[in-house]
Amino acid sequence: MERDIKVFNSGKFLGKCFINGHIHLETGLHIGSGKEVMEIGGLDYPVVRDPLTRVPYIPGSSLKGKMRALLERLEFAKKPESAWEAFFTREVSGGGRKLYHHECADINCIVCRLFGTIQGAGMHNNRPARLTVCDSFLDRKSLEKLEQVDTGLYLTELKFENTLDRLTAAASPRQVERVPKGSEFKFQLVYDQDEESERYEK
Repeated sequence: MERDIKVFNSGKFLGKCFINGHIHLETGLHIGSGKEVMEIGGLDYPVVRDPLTRVPYIPGSSLKGKMRALLERLEFAKKPESAWEAFFTREVSGGGRKLYHHECADINCIVCRLFGTIQGAGMHNNRPARLTVCDSFLDRKSLEKLEQVDTGLYLTELKFENTLDRLTAAASPRQVERVPKGSEFKFQLVYDQDEESERYEK
């Protein structure tokens, strides 16, 4: 059955669905932050921290970006007949290189429905994101547990790594800060409902 795009882009707001849970780390977690000061013997790759409490956290933008990337790969895998260039249509720049992600005008596309799309001028060509991903913070139990561990760093650990040049075999050591495995973060997703047909079960 064909649906009217005007219903989808009507701008109606009928409610919010809050999804709460925990992220359990199966391995150490590193989400980096930029270094403002270079220190001799300092960390090469520090983790992002709350500027007031100095507690590590997962930025909502990082989690949302990962969710979108994984969902795009899943949807692309469902369409073996679709060419890569036809699916990943949006070009953006990041980290000095070109990146591509999916955007389309299909009102039934789950990627664009959740994360929004910009297809051009006009209300019927653009859709705001329905999904908001909040910052995730360490839960109290994990915070108390990490405060009792002496690693030389506050609530984190240091991992030494080496990258090897395949041609010269030259080693390039680095120090990576990460949140230890077993830690848990509280997360919250907020989904905006704008269609009467949607129903949620508790």
